[in-house]
Amino acid sequence: MFINELKSADDPRLLGELKHGRFQNCFGIHITKSHSLIYYVDVQKKIVFLIDLDDHKNLYGRDNRS
Repeated sequence: MFINELKSADDPRLLGELKHGRFQNCFGIHITKSHSLIYYVDVQKKIVFLIDLDDHKNLYGRDNRS
């Protein structure tokens, strides 16, 4: 499970992709094909904040189809 990976990672930022726009300074990772987890890492305090988990189009406000 990804939460366990976040807990045990030396640097959780390396597990996800840096986001911009609405989720600037956060990181995101695909949990399933259509669902993503957005999280923020406070490096100084060594805390990972789970921001949102939802369908890609709900998170980013656009359709996931290309």
